[in-house]
Amino acid sequence: MKSALSFLIAARECEIGELEQLALTSALVSLVGRLIHALQKERGISNVYLGSQGRRFGEQRAPQALECDELALLVRERFEELYSGPHSVRNGARLFARIAAVLHGLDELPDLRERIGARTLGADESTAAFVRLISGLLAVVFEAADSANDPQISRALVAMFNFMQGKEFTGQERAFGSAAFVSGSIDAERQQRWLHLIESQDRWLTERENEDPDGIAVVDAALMIESGGYKRFDRLIVVWCEPAIQLARLMTRDRLSESEAAKRIASQMPQEEKKRYADYLIDTSGEFAETRRQVEALWQALQSEL
Repeated sequence: MKSALSFLIAARECEIGELEQLALTSALVSLVGRLIHALQKERGISNVYLGSQGRRFGEQRAPQALECDELALLVRERFEELYSGPHSVRNGARLFARIAAVLHGLDELPDLRERIGARTLGADESTAAFVRLISGLLAVVFEAADSANDPQISRALVAMFNFMQGKEFTGQERAFGSAAFVSGSIDAERQQRWLHLIESQDRWLTERENEDPDGIAVVDAALMIESGGYKRFDRLIVVWCEPAIQLARLMTRDRLSESEAAKRIASQMPQEEKKRYADYLIDTSGEFAETRRQVEALWQALQSEL
């Protein structure tokens, strides 16, 4: 017969096992978040490359793919650590099914990149492939949150999932917009799809507002004023800098000639006109520390309005 001490030791061993599993799950979610961010960047770079017929962002593709592959390898290692048998994880059936789908998507990345490099597929197809992979990774985060035994940790992981999901809705819109921007045109069908992406963000924001009516959500989006999208929000923040600095930064970031950068800027709404729509302004012409000071002051001002 087992003694009370034996069961007490078994209870402590179970607690230790659950804590170890929780640590693995939390580390996995953190890594998956980093991989999602890297894939979102690769998606955007790929869209600009395809939309420009290979004239732009060709040099950025390989370094970004390498970053994604390095993070993917770390995520695969965490998957291995997480699995120690069919009954090793609470909610294991759904979690492991999601992981299997993600691994399949990661295995298909080299072929996708090869097709992007050869421009044998369009930006829409490339975007759809990245969206499927990122959606699979988000599903892993959701199932990992559901598998946590500690309610407080589970709530934190669900909050992380909600943040990642909202960021992905915004990322899809930015990826779509970048492809449309470099292609130089957008038809009625694409406009409708763009509106659908915006509506997805609106639904997400409404859900978060219902959860925390006194919270503050900050959305970074392109063409906010031009599209009329700013009307969806309570306040509009316009970030600007001196024209000469704007030109120099664009040339450095996108590796453009002065004439190419000037043409790009001229195709957008002028900064001075955007500033007239703003409730708040942030001048990024100076050093990072000065920009940070303005952002912190703005955050305090927004909180005082609640």
